This record gives sequence, structure tokens and C-alpha cells, in this order.
Amino acid sequence: MVDSKWSELLLELLQGIRSRVLKNSIADYICFGAVCKSWGSVIVEKLRCLPPQVPLIMTLSNTKTISSCFYSHESKKYRRCERKIGGNQTFIGYGHGWMVTEANKTASLVNPITGDKIHLPLLTRLLIDRAKLSSHPTLTRDNCVVMALVTNYSYEKTLAFCKPGDNNWTVMVYYTA
Repeated sequence: MVDSKWSELLLELLQGIRSRVLKNSIADYICFGAVCKSWGSVIVEKLRCLPPQVPLIMTLSNTKTISSCFYSHESKKYRRCERKIGGNQTFIGYGHGWMVTEANKTASLVNPITGDKIHLPLLTRLLIDRAKLSSHPTLTRDNCVVMALVTNYSYEKTLAFCKPGDNNWTVMVYYTA
């Protein structure tokens, strides 16, 4: 059996394949991007140009692999995409096609289609309960904020936020009179 190396195709060739194969369906983009990491990176730049669509439903299977199953209402089909993420990740939030995960006091943003990962500041004396993203973390990097409901060292619920690239979380402090 011949060992194929899809991930080693030239960028120009991948872009040519993308422009000929992909139409205006997000489901096609998921299948294309699931081939390997390099194919997934080629679709990200084009996703901004897609017309509005009915959202896809995503389910996750376990914590060692992002085994996402997307259901397209348009085609009435399921599309499967698997990405290894390693460790015991806990999924604590999502937004703009990215998931917020936490493991061993480290929070990350993970793209379930491309497998890309963006590390967030360490969770020193914080435990995240839920998190949301304000915008897409790679397309609007300077404007993306991760907002989280956290439990602090005094076991009080409060809010914290950070941007990708920050060194620390900013914790909201509430004063009572």
C-alpha cells in the first residue's frame, strides 16, 4: 500500500483544490478541513466569505479526542471530524466556532475543525465554571475577549476575563457597602 502524504501538498495546490471543490456549504468546508491540519488551515481564510447559513449542530464524544459530529439540516447528513487534543480536557464554553477547554489549571481555545489551539493565561486560584468568547480569536485577535464565570480562592462566584496573549486573567471585584 502506498503511503499518501496529503499534509505535504503545496499551499498553492491546496488553494486550487479548495476553489474547485468547495461551494458555499459549511459542511463541505468541514469535510475538506478534516483531511489533515494543513487542509484545515486553508479553509479558515475562506470561511468569512460564506453566505449566512443554518447553523450546524455539534456533539462531542469523549475527552481525549475532539470527535465532533456535525449535522447539516440542509443536506440531512452527519459529518464526522476527529482531532486529538491530549490530556483530560473539560469543555467549559464555546463561541464563534471555538471551544474553551481547561485541564490542570490551563485554559485553551480549541478549534474543533482545524485542531488549532490557543493557550490562555494560567488559572491561578481560579476555577472556571462557564466561558464565552466575544468574537473569533484568530480573525479578530485584538478584539476577542474570553469572559468566564469563575469560583475564586474564597469560594465566591465572580467574573473574570482575558484576551488571547494576556499574561493574567482580570478578576472582577465586587464591593458591598
